[in-house]
Amino acid sequence: EFETYPLPTVGFGAVRMAAAAARDLAALDAETLALLGGGPDMAPVAVCGEWETFKENVRPLKRGRNVGLLNQALKAHTDPAQRAALLAERRRMIEATEEYQGEDPLQPWVECIKWVQESFPAGGEFSGLVVIYEQCVRAFWHDERYKDDLRYLKVWLEYAGNCSDAEVIFRFLESNQIGEGHAVFYIRYASLMESKNKLKKADEIFNLGIARKAKPVEKLETTYRAFLGRSTRKKEHEVLYL
Repeated sequence: EFETYPLPTVGFGAVRMAAAAARDLAALDAETLALLGGGPDMAPVAVCGEWETFKENVRPLKRGRNVGLLNQALKAHTDPAQRAALLAERRRMIEATEEYQGEDPLQPWVECIKWVQESFPAGGEFSGLVVIYEQCVRAFWHDERYKDDLRYLKVWLEYAGNCSDAEVIFRFLESNQIGEGHAVFYIRYASLMESKNKLKKADEIFNLGIARKAKPVEKLETTYRAFLGRSTRKKEHEVLYL
């Protein structure tokens, strides 16, 4: 049985910065404040409630969480007009996610993320992508429509790739049955376990995905066979040098 992992208590990361955050926020431009969830005259507001203690175990890498670094990167642009245009469009894309009234509220998030990825190819603080990933996954984790939506799973995987310990993310997805119908979930999860030399866990993950016939199951089976080959060679190498 999978363990249950409660959800985070912290939304945007500025909460933990406490008094230091207030000083940084005072210097932020309006667009960056909008991205973080506030306005020119207000700090970002933390959204707690259902987003409980899981976030205590998620430590995103430096390239998306430090408000001061984000603002510094934005101001480092040499072309003020270009910077202003990018910030304005990014703000418009963020606002579109909040104003959407249609039947597929995930889609504007997908479009926003794609645009930011293309417009800020270097990523990092300048893009604000990690904050956007976090807002998106938090918005829909409880929505049954998106439990097995490949678009939503891909956002989670992008988020996991920006965290210092992605295993926490995969345990949360596992516990909440998010993405369990897709081969990529098991492939990425097992790959992470293999990188940590947790070969038994990786094997269990592959077998679980195959038993569930996660799609495309052929890709999952092919990847599993390659994993078994690597595992066998690793064991043979270890025996050879005993």
